[in-house]
Amino acid sequence: MEENELQRALPVGTILKSPKFDYRIEAVLGQGGFGITYKVSTTVMFDKVPIFTYFTIKEHFMKDACERDASGGVGYSKPLQSRVEESRGDFLAEARRLNEISGKNPNVVPVSEVFEANNTVYYVMEYLNGGTLRDLVKANGALSEQAALDIELPVAKAVAFLHSHHINHLDIKPENIMFRVDYHTGQRMPVLIDFGLAKHFDDKGKPTSTIRVQGCSDGFAPVEQYSGLQTFSPQADVYALGAVLYYMLVGRVPIIATEMQRDTVEKALPPTVSDAVRFAISRAMAYNKYDRTATVDDFVQEICPTAQPEIVPEPAPVPEPAPAPSPAPNVGGDDVRATRVIGEGGRRRGKFPTWLIVVLAVVVVGGIGAGVWSMIGGSKPSTSSGGDDSDVLARYEKKCIVCDSLINNGDNAEYEPLLKAKTLLDDIRVVEKSDEAEQSGEVLDKSKGLQERLDVKLKAASRSWEQAGDAQLEIPDYTQACQYYEIANKLAPSDTLRYKIDMCVGR
Repeated sequence: MEENELQRALPVGTILKSPKFDYRIEAVLGQGGFGITYKVSTTVMFDKVPIFTYFTIKEHFMKDACERDASGGVGYSKPLQSRVEESRGDFLAEARRLNEISGKNPNVVPVSEVFEANNTVYYVMEYLNGGTLRDLVKANGALSEQAALDIELPVAKAVAFLHSHHINHLDIKPENIMFRVDYHTGQRMPVLIDFGLAKHFDDKGKPTSTIRVQGCSDGFAPVEQYSGLQTFSPQADVYALGAVLYYMLVGRVPIIATEMQRDTVEKALPPTVSDAVRFAISRAMAYNKYDRTATVDDFVQEICPTAQPEIVPEPAPVPEPAPAPSPAPNVGGDDVRATRVIGEGGRRRGKFPTWLIVVLAVVVVGGIGAGVWSMIGGSKPSTSSGGDDSDVLARYEKKCIVCDSLINNGDNAEYEPLLKAKTLLDDIRVVEKSDEAEQSGEVLDKSKGLQERLDVKLKAASRSWEQAGDAQLEIPDYTQACQYYEIANKLAPSDTLRYKIDMCVGR
């Protein structure tokens, strides 16, 4: 990002308050024409265990119309007021809509919260750290047909799901396909992100928002999108899906749609591509909308005849929420108030949306089974020592899930999760050695693998804090150095660190 764009974003370290959590801005991920995206951190309570974790937050901020004041508030001049407020209203409506469908398709990035603050609107999404499809192809070159289809099919079904809710994405491209990574198996799940250009349409195909569709990604947008779309158009997203598959198989971005010729795609595809996939891409990327594949389901059937179409039940009518109170004038201080604006049920305290439990549990651990599903269901396992063996296993799996998540989220700077994991591992070992575990007949031995991973992070974090202490000695600031050495010793105790602590105390 350019320096002037960073100056418009909320500074790193800002505390952004919502009705559910306090989010700390960790990094600015990007800025488009209508919004700024941040990586944020917060602590969530999971089965009474605090877990430090990351999210992504999108802020409505019109690049060419909004300014940031010293308190973090978003402002704009009087002549631009109607334009900004219309755009913000559309942003809010799209965010609510994404929240309504959140968790119903695993390949659409889930939205957990929508709120107003700072004289603007924010929505909170899962943070994905597996990189983008563009990163993958840039690092590895063109993919094999099977590898490309393994990514394309889930994304296409996600788009079909959006279309069933009358939503055009309109910005499907490699940068907007990220991966959710299973840390144990290394498997990647593609997830469609960035709904900055997405538009919702009514049953008659007319837009429900006031702003004309603007913005195109060269190579992935069809020719008709350059003049603006005012009716629901599955073919526009079909074109982009064809272009994404082309990109994976060829290893480069297709030429811009306005320069596309009838045989351009055919000539560019490698000879190893099957006739079926070759035909599907050529038809999906046809210059004329009416020559193009009509629906995403049709496209899926062409690239994979055995695939099942995306069947989605008709969504139940959602009552229009009451107007939200005016937001607080700034954000980032302890007195900031934010209004949650999703649904009508008010604030639900202490309950995670199902997708978040899946992210913290299933995605991190990768298929633990019954213990995970009992946790998602909210049932509490029995604590009696003479209970069912399955209760022991469920408790054990839950502890391992939380420990794994703590290890993943801890690092040199955020060391508290590592200390919590250290304590939790002691509990896990107690369960492994218990009579109930022996009677269950199951081999409970996950503590060894968890300990090995934790030790690596503990030693790295300890060394980092020790080096910070050494730097303070050179100033010299013995009080600060002592504090850093004590943190290092908590992480990985050693005689050297104890000696350094005693030396500082003696000064």
